[in-house]
Amino acid sequence: MAPLPIRTRPFTIGLIDYVRVATLQYYRTWWFAMAAYPVFGLVAWFAFPDQAGIRWVAAACVLWPATVPLRALLFALRAAKRFGVPTTPCVYEDFVAFETGEGKGFKLRFASVLRVEKDRFGFALLMPRFTYAIVPFAAFETLEDRDRFEKHARDQVAKALDRRFGRGR
Repeated sequence: MAPLPIRTRPFTIGLIDYVRVATLQYYRTWWFAMAAYPVFGLVAWFAFPDQAGIRWVAAACVLWPATVPLRALLFALRAAKRFGVPTTPCVYEDFVAFETGEGKGFKLRFASVLRVEKDRFGFALLMPRFTYAIVPFAAFETLEDRDRFEKHARDQVAKALDRRFGRGR
């Protein structure tokens, strides 16, 4: 099976960049909780000023959004090791093969991707349990290749979701 005519080049992603993208994706996904928990915490803090147990819960609710980068760091440690070496994405019909010079590459099937997000850094392929594969814009040789990748990835993920939930029959 030959890769699609989407030209790519090697890239590396540092731990800080991976954590930044994962944190932003977490905030985008759970924006309602990021707003609701602190509001609940503030209301509980001022509504029950004499009850220490409720104050601890209220403080935890207010501070919970600030813990997201730390949790993203914990999730990102393994992935940052994987993308910390020069990695070349090869786009096929049903999957993306991330190849390294060490022979430790891996395949990511579009069927296991829940959605494709795009930000200033590149594309985040979101999988279950808040795991991400990131393909930075620097991995594409031209803007046309980047646009073709985005269209192909979104189409393949949509087809896989339709098959999974029985909408394509």
